[in-house]
Amino acid sequence: MVAEGFKRLTWDIEPIGGGMTALTVTHELDGAPKTAAQVSGKITEAGGGWSFILNDLKALLETGTSSSVQ
Repeated sequence: MVAEGFKRLTWDIEPIGGGMTALTVTHELDGAPKTAAQVSGKITEAGGGWSFILNDLKALLETGTSSSVQ
């Protein structure tokens, strides 16, 4: 993955009303098949990918704690 180099990651956060916020994560992975496999969760030895990270962020924001906090 190091040989694939850095890739652009964009976080767009927008209020959508009713006390809710929309988060859109765009990870540009053109020419980076190994990084794409890792962040999609297909390579589990390197972590759980974006779904793991975003689920943990959601839990933290909703409850004040997350599954990764010991």
